[in-house]
Amino acid sequence: MTRRENQVSTYLSDEEKAALSRWADEVEKSQAHLLREAVLEYLDHDRAARIESEVREVNEKLDDVLAQLDGGSTHTHTAMSDSLETAREMIRVLQRRTDNPDSVVKDTDLIEVIENHAGVDDRTIRKYKDIFRRRGLLFEHPGDAPLWTLETDTWAEWVSQYANLNGGGQAAEEAVEPYPARVDLDAEAGYTVVMEAADE
Repeated sequence: MTRRENQVSTYLSDEEKAALSRWADEVEKSQAHLLREAVLEYLDHDRAARIESEVREVNEKLDDVLAQLDGGSTHTHTAMSDSLETAREMIRVLQRRTDNPDSVVKDTDLIEVIENHAGVDDRTIRKYKDIFRRRGLLFEHPGDAPLWTLETDTWAEWVSQYANLNGGGQAAEEAVEPYPARVDLDAEAGYTVVMEAADE
């Protein structure tokens, strides 16, 4: 038997000890060996989670850089037209699937439609959400709620409520900034969202 320099003690309930004993008998290994394997596996998974987190962070930074490069590159008109047509097809699908009066869409449903039409890559999902905003095809709730709407009136109400709760006009302007819209302040009506024509 190998002598180990660092001995560790642990406490188990009667049920845990009995389960460990049965497991050791089933796999014909010592209880100490199984506990050591379990600790090593736990440590490896924890290490893997840290590595995955760092890889995810690097990928997000890479995606941001690629998105910046895409924004400044010379994409063909056909490629943008294809993306816009795909986005419009997705909106038609969402309109068919939406069965509530305010045409509210959950973010998870929107992501599912994007994945079904354009792919599952995070960059692709962000790309189409950006197209929806820029073109005024779909409107995201300005708060933390993961909701979108097809209706400008519903979105305008969301923006007004968000502005009233988060500092007024500046919050409203920040909420509409990605869209072809502006905010007008009316002393009586409050914040009014005015839609503008999107660039074709």
